[in-house]
Amino acid sequence: MATRVYLARHAEAAQAAPGERDADRALTPAGVVRAKALGAAFTRARPPFDIRPAAVISSPATRALSTAHAIAVALGLGVHAEPAIAPRHGAESVLGVIGDLADRGGACVVVGHNPTMGEVLESLGLRGGLRPGEIVALEVESSGGVVTRAIEVGRDAG
Repeated sequence: MATRVYLARHAEAAQAAPGERDADRALTPAGVVRAKALGAAFTRARPPFDIRPAAVISSPATRALSTAHAIAVALGLGVHAEPAIAPRHGAESVLGVIGDLADRGGACVVVGHNPTMGEVLESLGLRGGLRPGEIVALEVESSGGVVTRAIEVGRDAG
């Protein structure tokens, strides 16, 4: 059985201030607007956002958490910060998270970073590269935490 996974890149982030860690970069004002728009897309329940997520999982980086939080608020959910989605981890790590989530069933949103999110899509045989605030809806099949098949059912680039 396929599980809907919404794979998103965090919305537009500010440049790091002198001495600021990359992981602490905040969203720009435009990024905040885009993150809220992603959440609103789920409340309209039109394809590809017609399957309501039961969970929102995010990289622990501030810009990803802020994007995930805006989506979660619109859905009435909390956000789970997942270290395996942090920028320092590669596509294999994120695919493991997606495989585990798909095994459990229930639609979910996974918010991360490029180039990793693009690499995840490419490893699944799909068009890679996500712009800031872009989200792609996938139907994912998995077995034992390993993604065995993924089909893109829609994108929203804002």
